[in-house]
Order: sequence, then structure tokens, then C-alpha cells
Amino acid sequence: MHRLVACFIALASSQAVAQVDTGEGAACRIVVLNLVGKNLSDVDKDVPALLTDTLAQQVSVDSGCQVMTQADVAEMLDFEASKAACGDGDSCLSELGQALGAERVVGGSLGRLGNDFILNARLMNAKTGVVEGRAEQVVAGSAEKLRVAAQNVSRELFGKPLVVAPAVAVEPAAASSQGTSPLVYVGGGILALGVVGVVAGGVVAGLADSQLANPDTVGKDGVFRTGQAGLVGVGVGAVLVVAGVIAVVVPLVVE
Repeated sequence: MHRLVACFIALASSQAVAQVDTGEGAACRIVVLNLVGKNLSDVDKDVPALLTDTLAQQVSVDSGCQVMTQADVAEMLDFEASKAACGDGDSCLSELGQALGAERVVGGSLGRLGNDFILNARLMNAKTGVVEGRAEQVVAGSAEKLRVAAQNVSRELFGKPLVVAPAVAVEPAAASSQGTSPLVYVGGGILALGVVGVVAGGVVAGLADSQLANPDTVGKDGVFRTGQAGLVGVGVGAVLVVAGVIAVVVPLVVE
């Protein structure tokens, strides 16, 4: 590790990675190291390197600083040893950042836990060795969604509003695909029962009324009570009709 850092110090002193002069002093510089893969399948083993480019681009936008990636350094120096030596160590990030003349270093990891990807990143102050920020994004499913997660990790580190994932836009459609509210079906059943009650009660009451009007009808007291029961059926049916209509209409209006 010390041999590696010594190489970087020599490289920096030779101005091979000299900072860009803006005319108002040296520009701020951030080094973004390759994300470390953890528990990834062979299919996903190249994803951390690809996400590093997305992360570096977003860090440049969010910080306003000059950003150097591990791939940039590899063009000037064999950087393979740093990947094995550095891992997740905060002290290593600090030493590398100082060796490259950077004020800050961004490092992190991408791992698999069950069906979820977990993307972690931290922002290290290379001069003080203090971790200034940590961010984490959990992505379920395929790796295609990780690009937005990498952008969000950077924006979280630098206190910027998160990028809205494209998947969020389809959530309303997914919710509507659940179908009609069960209350609509219940209301329809109540409405149908109420209609039957009104019709049946009306028929019974009508027959009883016609029998009472007939002078030859025997047992008019019983017929009268039957007519009353029919009227009660009409009233109950009407109440059910109103309740059913309300149960059907309310969920449709709310949707």
C-alpha cells in the first residue's frame, strides 16, 4: 500500500496529474474510484465499472469540480494494484486522494442482497480523512435501474434533489390495473336486491289491493296483512336501491 501511494506522490510531483489552472487558482478536484462489487453474479460483474462512469459524470455536475476516475489514472499509471489494495478502507481513500492532489475522494460498493442491488457511496475529505457524507440506494430487480440509483447517490452526497426514477411514472397505471373497487360490486348486488324487493313488494301489494276491492274475497284481514307486507317490501327495497347506488357511485367518483 505504501509503495502504491509513493508511486502516486511521485506522479503528482511530476505534474502528470497537475490540476487545471482556471485563472483564479487551481480548480477543485475529486477522485472517483471504481465501485467495489460484492456478492455479484458473473452476469453482473462488469456493472460496478459501468456505474462508476455514471457516478463520476453526476459527481462532476453536482460538485462543480474537476473529476478524475480510476480509468483516467490507469491511462497514466498501472492502477490495478490499487483496486486490490484499497477495497473499502477509508484511510486508503484519503491517502490516494492526497497523492493525486484531490480535495475529496468518492468511493463505494455495489452488492447483491437477495433480489435487491445495494449501492453505497461515501464522500471522503482527503486532507482530513473525515467522511463528509454517505449515501445508499436500494434497487429491486434488474440492473437497468441502477443508472438512476448512481445519479441519486451522487446527488444525495452533495445535497441535491434526487432524480425521479422512470419506474415511478408507471406506478399510477399499475395501481389502476388492480381493477374496479370491490365496493362497486357489493353496491351492484345491493342495488339488484333492492330492485327485486321493490318489484316483488309492489306486485304483492297490488294483488292484495285488487282482492280487497273484490266484494267476494274471503278473509280480507289476511289479505290486508299481505298487502301491508308487500308495502314494507317496497320500502325496504327502495332503501336498498339508494344504498346500492351510493356504493356504486362513490368509488367511481373517487377514482
